[in-house]
Amino acid sequence: MIVRGDEWIYSERERDGDTARSEIETSRGGSADITSHRDGDTVSRNATFNKNEHSVMTSGERSDGRYTGSFETSGGASGTVSRSYDNGELSRNAQVDRGGQSVDISGTTERTGNGLSTEFETSGGASGSVSSEVDDGYVQRSGEVTRGDQSLDTEFVRGSDGTVGRIEGSEGESIGVARGEGGDLYAAKDGEVYRKTESGWQQHEGGAWKQSNAATTTTSSQSARVNELDRERATRERSFERYSEHRGARQSRPRARGGARRR
Repeated sequence: MIVRGDEWIYSERERDGDTARSEIETSRGGSADITSHRDGDTVSRNATFNKNEHSVMTSGERSDGRYTGSFETSGGASGTVSRSYDNGELSRNAQVDRGGQSVDISGTTERTGNGLSTEFETSGGASGSVSSEVDDGYVQRSGEVTRGDQSLDTEFVRGSDGTVGRIEGSEGESIGVARGEGGDLYAAKDGEVYRKTESGWQQHEGGAWKQSNAATTTTSSQSARVNELDRERATRERSFERYSEHRGARQSRPRARGGARRR
């Protein structure tokens, strides 16, 4: 069981010889069923991932530093994936098919100092890069995706006190997000970042938290913003209540017999 704030991931694993089976559930409604089998230096894996009414089924095989596999989604998409690792560089290739349309995706990832850098391109004309770096206890991630004259930039910083980030489009649209150390997520369509305190909502400006205008003004737009933030917070609280109920049900369930079990 992994718990962070009001979010959690619960997993159980059973092993029978060279075959292992894992079940995973999350506070956000996701679940997975993964079965892997080892035969010498080759490991094969079949998995099903579910969230709400959507699912993804995958199967693949890893051997000699190379992985090849396929996937199929409940939304009608399918494809193949391959990965290989050579001289410190991870190469990826994928083909995605849906509704008669096909897109090829290729990319490479390499280590750069204290982080990783990934570049990719698609047959549909999109390309981009993603980088991450660890510095003085903070994890910084940034990325850029471009297609034609449209682009999307992202930047996130995560530390012990939470995560702050921003997403910006080439036409000026933006959204800010923040996750406090308690695990709550606060986002607004105006591109600003907020958090809830005992004195009300605060806004992140100039590297510091300040009392938000959303909490001190009474215009209809400001009231709508406060209502939106309150709804996000209420959703997180309900999620934690579901986790508490789920944990109690799991603890009262008798364990299955046979095979080694590890949590």
